[in-house]
Amino acid sequence: MRRPWLLTVVVVVWAALIHAHDAHQGKYVKARTLPLLKAPLRMFKSQEQVVIDGQETTIGLAAAYDLAGVVDESWDVFGKIVKVLIPSTTEEDIDYFGVIEDNVRHVVGEYIDQHNLDQLEVYKDSLGVLLQRYTEAPIQSDTYPDKNTVANSLSTSIVSNRFLVEAGQYPQSMIIHFADIASIHILVLKDVANTYSGLGSVSRWWQDLDTQLDHYIEHGRVLRSDVVDWRNDMIRMNRDVSSYVWNYLGKAMREWEALKIIAAQMAKRT
Repeated sequence: MRRPWLLTVVVVVWAALIHAHDAHQGKYVKARTLPLLKAPLRMFKSQEQVVIDGQETTIGLAAAYDLAGVVDESWDVFGKIVKVLIPSTTEEDIDYFGVIEDNVRHVVGEYIDQHNLDQLEVYKDSLGVLLQRYTEAPIQSDTYPDKNTVANSLSTSIVSNRFLVEAGQYPQSMIIHFADIASIHILVLKDVANTYSGLGSVSRWWQDLDTQLDHYIEHGRVLRSDVVDWRNDMIRMNRDVSSYVWNYLGKAMREWEALKIIAAQMAKRT
């Protein structure tokens, strides 16, 4: 049984130690610049009220809530992401990618990689189908593809297509999309690693998770720096862009970095 409170305690203790050390080394900006940087991730609604809408809550933020343990298993993060990617009814279709594109345009204007965004609109259907298959796959089966098999297909698919969110002329337009795709990948790898780990046995999926976290954290840092450099040429937008980067990428990355510590330790045991 999951213990969200335990993970939250681990994250908070780890964050306190790291921030205390880095503050001593002078690595962090002043708290008044990014006042939420050291605050534990929290929601201001009950989990039943949280909806992935592309504005207040993105896929990346929903995944961060799950990783931080502020929503529990009953919230069904995978199920909610599937409904966003491949809605089964007209009522469920919120045009998520259209919403986040509008969200991006509000902050970065016309600095948009439109071709990549259009390709993501196509890819999201394949990704949604794979994620749904993963959630429905059995742990062991001689008849149907099991979670191990489907997770491998999904991971391969994301690695093959993530250039859509990692390569482009205007990286500032890809922050939300990058956080979303990376978060789906991370959630699946974490879930399959836990699924196939038991007493005395640690799944090699932890190695995959550790490797992919390295990639996403490194790219996230580069992306964040690129956006800051771009922001410095847009003086009037400094405040909006800082808030935008923190909310849609920073919160997700903080949970990735906390999970990276666990994944690295588990990978050593495989």
